[in-house]
Amino acid sequence: LLLVFLEKLSIKLDKINRLFQADYILGSSSLSDMD
Repeated sequence: LLLVFLEKLSIKLDKINRLFQADYILGSSSLSDMD
């Protein structure tokens, strides 16, 4: 049960990480556009 929980947690973290990276890339590109 613990392994399943850890697996789900890692998948969730991976999704959050990808979302954050995409948001960061969009943010940095928009900042460079403003400049």
